[in-house]
Amino acid sequence: MKKFTKVSIVTFLLFYSVAAYSAWQTVAWEFFKSLLIDTAVEVVQSFVEGAISENELSKLQTKVSTLESRLSTFQAEYGNTSEFLSIHKTVLRLSKLLSSIDTRVTSLENKMVLLEERIKLLENDVPYVKRQITEYSGVSYSSFDANRTVNLNGEWKLVDTVETGKYKGLKIGFRMFFSQNGNSFFAEGEKLWENNRKIPHSQRSSLSITGMINGNVVRGVFKEKGSRRETSGEFIWTVQTKYTLVGHFISTSNSIGASKVIKQ
Repeated sequence: MKKFTKVSIVTFLLFYSVAAYSAWQTVAWEFFKSLLIDTAVEVVQSFVEGAISENELSKLQTKVSTLESRLSTFQAEYGNTSEFLSIHKTVLRLSKLLSSIDTRVTSLENKMVLLEERIKLLENDVPYVKRQITEYSGVSYSSFDANRTVNLNGEWKLVDTVETGKYKGLKIGFRMFFSQNGNSFFAEGEKLWENNRKIPHSQRSSLSITGMINGNVVRGVFKEKGSRRETSGEFIWTVQTKYTLVGHFISTSNSIGASKVIKQ
């Protein structure tokens, strides 16, 4: 009887230990996912804003590095699950987003290289991370970006003033139609003016912009298609009033300049 009792106690303790460890792993995994959500939101917002100090960038890099090391501790328990593989992919994309934020880049050539990379990330990696944040948290990503301060829907006039290259001083005007969904938007239109003069149809080009809103910062990547060539680039505006955005642009045609968007 005593022997049976000892065996029962040992069996119970072993079973309890395994159950307790399993429960602890489950709690730790859920906690890890909550850290991932917080970090992913920070990374996406910093990437979209673009205005981040070297110290802030370093802190985010440390957070993502910590996520990478902690994720490896769950390899044995969850490594073969689709959720683990999805989270691993998300962490890798966070690293890619951070690597494209370099506060020390100053030359136009290096800015062009980063611009090409940013366009790819904005079109592919940022939407992926946003979808994963929604999946892990159970709420739409837009709820993390609730501080929208502008309504972009409708017709706007976009005026760019070239500040570099052979077209320096040229003012280009576009008639644009914006469609906003939460904190993201799409716009399309065409070039109608140069230096405040209407241009003939043969010289007009189409312009499309895909972007995001983060607080009072509006950021978008664009593609302009003309009769002879296609260029792409990025706009960064801040909300001046609910009818006006001001900022700058940079394009693959090696031009940089001021940009203004006015509600019509």
